[in-house]
Amino acid sequence: MREEENTPNISQSEYRILIVDDDLDFAASLKLILENEDYHPLMAHSEEEALESVGEHPVDLALLDIRLGQDDGIDLLLKLKEIQPDILCIMVTGFGSIETAIQALRNGAYDYLRKPVNPGELLATLRRGFEKIRLIKERQARDIRIKKLENDHRKSPPPG
Repeated sequence: MREEENTPNISQSEYRILIVDDDLDFAASLKLILENEDYHPLMAHSEEEALESVGEHPVDLALLDIRLGQDDGIDLLLKLKEIQPDILCIMVTGFGSIETAIQALRNGAYDYLRKPVNPGELLATLRRGFEKIRLIKERQARDIRIKKLENDHRKSPPPG
């Protein structure tokens, strides 16, 4: 069996991204940037919409505003991680401080971007995040193959 047969081969457009921002114009501009790169992002404008969206359509990565009107992006990060532990969350804010960034990273954020977001920096961060996801999926596929081989080996009769 060839290695590449069991390695997940995910194209860029298959990664699911959720944009969560209460600034409709900013969210729409992020969506446009991502669509121009062949991503198909989902959008939510509140914690409630984000949780509902992830419950219906699991995503690989979320771009989360730290300030979501009455909601808090770091609290949302924790709730998303409860629903989907392997989700990568990138915090995006124009109001953050070093303390906020540290708090987000300690709570499981993958990275932190300041508004206004530089499209090149955003896309580079996404590529790094998706590379991490790809490596995790490859490791999981390899672990499954190893367990299957171990089980097959235990089931086969001894030579003789």
